[in-house]
Amino acid sequence: PSSCWVAAENYGEEMYPYGFELHYFMGKIAEEPYDDNSWFLKAECTITNEYNAEYESVCEIKVTGTTDSPQIAEFIVY
Repeated sequence: PSSCWVAAENYGEEMYPYGFELHYFMGKIAEEPYDDNSWFLKAECTITNEYNAEYESVCEIKVTGTTDSPQIAEFIVY
């Protein structure tokens, strides 16, 4: 799951170029296998907008692929 968390944070940084921090150490809500080839991850996150304002959210991610090449299948922030 550690490579999945890194892939999820990198994806979030691409989606939110002004700032995205996935709190998967202290803000972890869920980390469980979704099926044989996927993980379901859920954690608190902080998003920064273009005006440097931050807001707290929750991020749900489904990750597939391999340890060497994880792929984000679903990425939801609310």
